[in-house]
Amino acid sequence: MIHAGSEQIRGNVGLKSASDHVRGDSFEGVTHSRGLSRGITLFYKKFIQVEESKPMLAGTQGLNKEGRMMTRRKDEHGFTLVELMIVIAIIGVLAAIAIPNFLSYQLKSKTAEARTNLSAIKTASLSFQAERSCFLSVQGQGWPGIIPVNGAMLPWPAAAATPSASALCINPQTGAPGPALGTFADIGFVPTGNVRYNYYLAASADPTPAPGPVMNGCPNWPNPLSNGVTVGPTNGFIAQALSDLDGNKAVGGFMVSDVSSVVDCAPNIF
Repeated sequence: MIHAGSEQIRGNVGLKSASDHVRGDSFEGVTHSRGLSRGITLFYKKFIQVEESKPMLAGTQGLNKEGRMMTRRKDEHGFTLVELMIVIAIIGVLAAIAIPNFLSYQLKSKTAEARTNLSAIKTASLSFQAERSCFLSVQGQGWPGIIPVNGAMLPWPAAAATPSASALCINPQTGAPGPALGTFADIGFVPTGNVRYNYYLAASADPTPAPGPVMNGCPNWPNPLSNGVTVGPTNGFIAQALSDLDGNKAVGGFMVSDVSSVVDCAPNIF
């Protein structure tokens, strides 16, 4: 009995030891499994989650939650089609307003030549009349001899820059009236460089009726001046400048006389 009891006790002790061994192995396995899981979690939080939280630059690529490649765009700028069309429309309106005005100002700037030269012709004619007691006429076609078109600049003819060989206005031997047809050089007028206008000068036997040529009221406009008086005495004159600066076949120009200043015979016609 005693022997049997001791064997039973040893058996129970062996079972307990085996059981404890099994429980120990299980506990160690569970502990090992929990440690691995905790390590994976810490690794994810420390590296993977931190990397996901970092902002990506525009155009850079990364992985989304499903593991697919994605491109993150940040602070992109641009215009919509409607905005571009509005800008184009505004530019078109401004161009439609500005370009015609610019062309008009450009043409007006070219008319300064006629105003300046006609003022010089008046001054020269008055000086000549003070010396010779008459005004001169030039050839009926004027000088350079044709009306320039499209703002073309024509050279001043040598004939117009050459004084007449004969005496003008008064015959020096007899004192009788002499020829009153000469050149612009006879009165001391020669333009500088080429010209955009054709210039006329016509003397008259009588003084020019006041007020002389006026805006929108030039004599025989838009025709060129007729031939002036070619034999003295002469007591008045009219000078004219004609051109077709814009090439539209509508002649524009200016006039001046012994009793008036330079006037625009047809405003806004070039």
